[in-house]
Amino acid sequence: MNQPLTPTALNGLLKGQVIHERPGHPLDCRQMMILARAFGDWREPGDGSFAIGHDLRVSSPSLAEAASLGLRSGGHHVTHLGACTTPLLEWTVDHEEFDGGLMISGGCGLPAHNGIYFYGPGAEPLSAADVLAAIRLDSVEALFLDPCVSALHYAHPLPAYAAWLRQSLRGLGRRMKIVVDVGHGAAAAELKEILPHFPDLYVEQIGSDSDPSHSRRAPDPLSAKAQARVIPRIQKTGCGNGAVLDACGTRLVVIDERGRCVNPYVLGVLLAEERLAARQKLRVLYAEPAPAFVDAALSCLGVKSEAVAGSALGQWHAIHDARATLYFDGCGHVSYGDFPGSANALLALFRLMRLLSHGEAPLSARVTAVSKAK
Repeated sequence: MNQPLTPTALNGLLKGQVIHERPGHPLDCRQMMILARAFGDWREPGDGSFAIGHDLRVSSPSLAEAASLGLRSGGHHVTHLGACTTPLLEWTVDHEEFDGGLMISGGCGLPAHNGIYFYGPGAEPLSAADVLAAIRLDSVEALFLDPCVSALHYAHPLPAYAAWLRQSLRGLGRRMKIVVDVGHGAAAAELKEILPHFPDLYVEQIGSDSDPSHSRRAPDPLSAKAQARVIPRIQKTGCGNGAVLDACGTRLVVIDERGRCVNPYVLGVLLAEERLAARQKLRVLYAEPAPAFVDAALSCLGVKSEAVAGSALGQWHAIHDARATLYFDGCGHVSYGDFPGSANALLALFRLMRLLSHGEAPLSARVTAVSKAK
């Protein structure tokens, strides 16, 4: 007989502000139904509208279906986005004015381990601890004592989202070449939708559908193993630079033409420079503790900046409530005030490419200049 699924019983899945399975604490469809129902009931007293997206892990589609059942058992309306990146889910929740959303993804964790990210209106990230606290029904049988919404909707927002992303690539100053490892993430589909519009940008892609290991990898962009896949391809293909994205499209690490990883804080300063070229006034936030050169380099640019601490939820509020232009940290997250969600790796990469295309100096030279700022 199934044991009741109480908040205490599910606490082992809590990792920071998200649900994430780990050894000894698996995430299954039964748990997902309970969690999704609690999430829906907490956010809306029935008749809410929610979007669900998932990454390409083997377990993700079934967990997404379970989340749909949990939400619809509470009288809510569900729209499936299918396999997508976290930024695409966030953009859709905001753009289509959903009451909230769920992203089924284990991020850059092991391919066998999955997780859940919860969002409110405007793609505001929500704490999984609050979802656990909202659990009132502790069995799947109890969920279906109420009528279940039978209608299920499907949406394909990729073309519209890709059109929005393309704006960040317009105005390339010269032909650019780059190697990009998208892991097993759905960012591959976004690249496929975008690149035909930009013949001056050549991308050598690792992690395409033809890659036999495509569905089994979830690279941590900061890991030496992930970077080692890119470095030889930079040298072999003659591409100027390389990049590694995580499975959900939120973390970015850039590798220069020498095959050296660019410090994420240096990357953040360069992206602030790109935004400075696009607009007059900037307010930049960065995670502390940060290297001393960050404040010095931003001051040299004449940019108002502030070090901030806190969770992903706190960072989202810091950039959106304070109307900041840019946020970055030492883990490869880059967030923009003109993007409704949290970190967006492809958006950051495209804007970096646009910056580099308007100068002849290699990326390594720019990295050195920022690192030596005083």
